[in-house]
Parts: sequence; C-alpha cells; structure tokens
Amino acid sequence: MIRRVETLSTEAFAPFGEILAKPDTPGHSINQGSGESWLLARLRLTEQEGVAALSLYRVAAAPADFRIGVMERHPASTQAFIPLGAGTLLAIVAPAAERLDPAAIRVFAVPPGSGVNFATGTWHHPAVALGVPAEALVVGRVGPGDCDIVTLDRPITVDFGH
Repeated sequence: MIRRVETLSTEAFAPFGEILAKPDTPGHSINQGSGESWLLARLRLTEQEGVAALSLYRVAAAPADFRIGVMERHPASTQAFIPLGAGTLLAIVAPAAERLDPAAIRVFAVPPGSGVNFATGTWHHPAVALGVPAEALVVGRVGPGDCDIVTLDRPITVDFGH
C-alpha cells in the first residue's frame, strides 16, 4: 500500500482536527488595544486524571524510503503540533475509531507557519518532518490512558512525489 503526501487544506483535514494558522481576518483587541488575538483551536482534555502539557519536540526527518509502521491515538484529549522555524511536518492521520483502519490513512504536509490540532481519538503517526529535522511545540495531555499504540501488519510506503 502507498500513500501520497497531500496538500493541507481546511476541508481535507477537517475529519482529523483543525489547522492552526493565523486567519486572514482581524483579530480581537487585547491588552488595552496593544495587541490582537485569534482563537486557533479548542483544546480538549477529559475529566480523567492527568494534566495539560506543553512540550518541545525535536522531530527527525523522514528518510526517502519512509514507511508507516505504527499509529497512535489519544482517547482523552486533543493534541496540537505548532512547528517552530521553517521545517515542514507530516501529519499522518486516520479517522478516530476504536480500531485503526489502515486503508483510511492519509498523509498531509504541514507547511511552515501552520500547525495541526488532532481531534480527540484521531489515529496519527508519531511526529516526523519532511526533508530536514524540525522542532514543534506540542500541547496535549499527560496521564493515565493518554496514548494507544498499534503496529501495522504491513507497513505503508509514503510517496513524497519527487
């Protein structure tokens, strides 16, 4: 099975979560008029034991022969990835469900200046970058039951479209 890297768009990514990017519309005035604010995403944490966590990830670049071999999901929270710098992340996702459907896996390139917020329970591959290593701020939940991981019976090849 092969998956081609897709262009990230609001419509295409909607089943998996939200794109994090500053809208082209004016923000709301904040700090007595000295700044603006835009709501980028609604982060969700369940009432289960655990805490919100802000982490810095250093993400390795995918090799040219990259294969998807594992997927994970966070059943008790959303998980947001906000790239730092000029690196491009890959969002490798499948719909939220009790069981992963490997045939439903899609791969999106998350360009510099944008991020993603995976919806609660969305299956996704651990963070990986396109071309060169990248760094990202990650907002999620840390605590009991925060991550389910599955290994694919047959790895899926990623077509980078070179």
